[in-house]
Amino acid sequence: MANFRLEARAEWRASGKLGSQANIPIDAVVTGASANGFSSNDANTPGDMIRLFDMADGAAALTMLIKWPYAHMYFPTSRDLDFLFIGVHDGKTDKMVVVATGKDIKVLHSSPSGDGEGQVVLDLHGDGISASKA
Repeated sequence: MANFRLEARAEWRASGKLGSQANIPIDAVVTGASANGFSSNDANTPGDMIRLFDMADGAAALTMLIKWPYAHMYFPTSRDLDFLFIGVHDGKTDKMVVVATGKDIKVLHSSPSGDGEGQVVLDLHGDGISASKA
């Protein structure tokens, strides 16, 4: 099983200001609107990660598992994201192997899920999300 390190860069408008952004470590991404779909923890190759993002785009939903303080601070329920970038790094070399991007994404739900984790469900009905090899 491959070991990937994931990080997100999200951009949104806050208090009328353009360009608020944050870099956030992600523990896992999962297709669909629950933590029970195909997960980045199940992915063995960069191709599997691209397939995961394609499946999430088809389902119009992606769930991110993130430490709760980050989830609560950067992905509150109903936040509109202007842009989302997810970088997938090889766990051994730290080389970025896959990039996923999306625009006009809405945070449907953000909640604690136990053990300090947060679950963030994203609505991809805007421009969706697309992934490719880095």
